[in-house]
Amino acid sequence: MFMLKLVWMHLVALRFMLCLMPQTGYIFPDEFFQSPEVMAGIPFKLFMWWKDFFDAEQLLTPFIILILPRCWMTIQSLLIDFFIYKIATQAFRDSLNGWLAVTLFASSYTTWVFCTRTFSNATETLCLAALLYLALPTTKLKDEDEQVADDAPNNSQPAVVADKSTGDESSLTQTLLVSMVTVCGFFIRTSFVAFAFVPLLLWMLKDKREWSIPSLIAKAFRLGVFGLAWVLALVLVDTAYHNPSHLTKLTSMGSFDVREYFDWMTKLTLTPLNNVLYNSNLENLGQHGIHPCYTHLLVNFPILFGPLALLLLFLGFRALYRQQTLKTAADMNNLFLVVSIVSPLAILSMIPHQEPRFILPLVVPIVVVVAQCFKKLGEHKLFFSLWALFNMAAFFAFGVIHQGGVLPSIDYIHSVVELEESIYGRGPGQRSSTSNSCNLTFIYYHTYMPPRHLTDLSTIRKSPERVRKCKVNVIDLAGSTPYYLFEKNIRTWLKHSQVFVVFPTSIPCEDIERLQTRFSARITFEYFPHFSGEDPPWQDNMLACPRDDTTMPLGDYFDRLKLRSYRIEHAVTLPVPTVKISPLPVVRESIVM
Repeated sequence: MFMLKLVWMHLVALRFMLCLMPQTGYIFPDEFFQSPEVMAGIPFKLFMWWKDFFDAEQLLTPFIILILPRCWMTIQSLLIDFFIYKIATQAFRDSLNGWLAVTLFASSYTTWVFCTRTFSNATETLCLAALLYLALPTTKLKDEDEQVADDAPNNSQPAVVADKSTGDESSLTQTLLVSMVTVCGFFIRTSFVAFAFVPLLLWMLKDKREWSIPSLIAKAFRLGVFGLAWVLALVLVDTAYHNPSHLTKLTSMGSFDVREYFDWMTKLTLTPLNNVLYNSNLENLGQHGIHPCYTHLLVNFPILFGPLALLLLFLGFRALYRQQTLKTAADMNNLFLVVSIVSPLAILSMIPHQEPRFILPLVVPIVVVVAQCFKKLGEHKLFFSLWALFNMAAFFAFGVIHQGGVLPSIDYIHSVVELEESIYGRGPGQRSSTSNSCNLTFIYYHTYMPPRHLTDLSTIRKSPERVRKCKVNVIDLAGSTPYYLFEKNIRTWLKHSQVFVVFPTSIPCEDIERLQTRFSARITFEYFPHFSGEDPPWQDNMLACPRDDTTMPLGDYFDRLKLRSYRIEHAVTLPVPTVKISPLPVVRESIVM
C-alpha cells in the first residue's frame, strides 16, 4: 500500500513536470479555440488592472500564456484522482483498489497529455467522475454474523452490502450537487448527456426506500427544478460574457410588455443549443470528417487506453463465459461501472464524427473496473511493462512530435516582431527617422491553425512607449489548400508586407521546388521533430524527392520531420521561353476534272 502511494505521488510530480516542459505536441486546434481564445479577454483585462502596480508587462510572454491555463488544468486533474479513489473505495470498500485505480490513471498518457491541456473533454471527465461518485451507492463491510455461506465462499473477502447508515440519499443538498454537475457538464459538452444517462438512472433508483412511483416522481421533480435553475444561471453568465449589452436592455425596459420580454429572452446566448444545431448539420460535420460507426470501438478506444482496452475486453468475455452472478453489492457496483462504459460508447458511436478525445471520460470507470485485477502486483509484471511502454510511446507521439513545430514557431514570430519593431519603430527613450510602422505576414501552409491569442500580445500593451508598431498578420491556409492558392496568397501579401511562410518539410517536393524557383527565399527557422498526419513523411511522392547522398540512410527521412519557415525576399521573374515558329508548308490544291 505504501509503495502504491509513493508511486502515485511520483507520477503526480511527473504530471506537473510534463506540463511545464512545455509539451510542444499540438493534438487538435480545439485545445485553444474552444477554451483559451474564448476566455483570453478575462485574464488580459485583469492583467491590465494590476500591471500598473508592478512592472510585470515583460512577464506576459507566449510561454506564460500557454503554461498558466495548462497549470490550472493540471491542478484540476487532481480532483479526478480524488474522485477515482473515492469511487473505487466506495464501490468495493477496499482502499487497495482505490490506490490501484488512481495509479493507473496517473500513469496513463491520457492524463499527461489530455487532462493537462485546455480540452473541454478534460473538464467533462471531471464532471463524469463527480457524478459517478454522487450516484454510486455507499457500501460497507458485512459483520461476521451477517456472512452467508451462499453469498461468499469462506476463503473469500468479506461481502459488501449497501450502507443504510448514511442518511437520506435524496436530500436537497445531494440533489443540488447532482443537478449542478449534470448541467455544467452539459454546458461544457453536449455529449455529456451520453455519459450522464446511466449515473443519473442509478442515482434515481439507488435508494430502495424510494422505489415507489410517487417518490421517484418527486425526486425527478426536485432534480428538474434545480437543473432548470442552474440552466438559467449559466445562460445569464454566457450572455453576460458574449453579449453584455443585451442584459442591460432588461433594466431599460419600461412597462411590462409580454412581446418585448419574449423577444429579449429569445436573444439570450444558448450555447448548448447552438452546439446541437451546428453538429446536427451533416454538412458541418463533413468539414471535420465523417467516420464509420465502429471508429470509436475499433480505433479510438485502443488508441486511448491500449492494454487496458484489451484487458477490459478479456474481463467481459470471462464474465460471460463463467456466467458470473450478482451476489453482492460490489458485484452490482461493478456491473454499473461496466454499463457506464458500454452505454456512452454505443451512443457516441451513432454520431458520424468521431475523435479519440470524445471518449476520454471513459478512463474513469475503466481504471476502477480494471484495478480489481491487480491485487497481487508481482504477478502482473508483463502487463505493467507493456502499459509503461505504450504510455511512453503515445506521450511522445501526441505530446511531442504531432504538429510539434507550430507552438515553437510562435516564439519565432515574436522574435521577428521585436526585431522589426526595433528597426522600424521607436523604442523607449529613443527615436528613429525611419517609418514608424511595418507589416509582417506569416502564412501557415499544411499545418494546424496557429493559436491567435499567442501570436499577438498587443491587447495588453497599451502604454505609449510600448504601442505595437508592426501590424502582424497570421494567415492560416489549413492542411488541404492547393499550392496555387498558397502562391496566390504570397504574391498578394508581398505587395505591401514582409512575408514569411511556414510549412512542414513533408509536403510534396514539387511544392517546395516551385516555391524556391518562383521566389527568392531563405530559411529563417527550423524545428525538429514535427509530424503531420495530413502529410506523412512516408507518402508516395517521397521517392521522387531529390536525395542528399552525403547524409545517413535515414537522414532524408528525418529531414522530412521538420517545420521550416522561409522569408520571401521577392518574386523571381521567370524568363519567357522562346518558341521557334517554323513556316507552314505550302499546300497546293489541284482540281481534278
